[in-house]
Amino acid sequence: ANTPAFHVNLGGTGQSVATSSFTKLAHNTEVFDTDNAFDTTNYRFTVPSGKAGKYYFYATARVNSSAVFTRLVSSIYKNGAGQSQVNMNNTNEVSTSVSTILDLNVGDYVEHYVQQNAGSDKGFHGETNRTFFLGYKLIG
Repeated sequence: ANTPAFHVNLGGTGQSVATSSFTKLAHNTEVFDTDNAFDTTNYRFTVPSGKAGKYYFYATARVNSSAVFTRLVSSIYKNGAGQSQVNMNNTNEVSTSVSTILDLNVGDYVEHYVQQNAGSDKGFHGETNRTFFLGYKLIG
């Protein structure tokens, strides 16, 4: 089985992100979490005991208003350090997504961060299908 596996989102009204700094997204609503490995208080997935291995992660973030961006980044962090990121620029309800495969040990943790530089704080959608983070252990 591809477990542990999780799918979480911002929920509610989403989250405001300040300009020009990486901000961890507060994914506090679980769609599912097979091994109770996603912490909705610290907004991170932590590899449980006996579950080390290769994992696939995917995250997407969508701004909920029009803005001119020269930089909107979605990034997956492992143990507090950026591992994979994608940059996007646009002028209308921008979305960005990132995916990666990571080799993880028990206790390693993974988080979703974004950075934007529209010049002011920007809100990110809280709906399940607009700003979310998911991952699962690969078989083999």
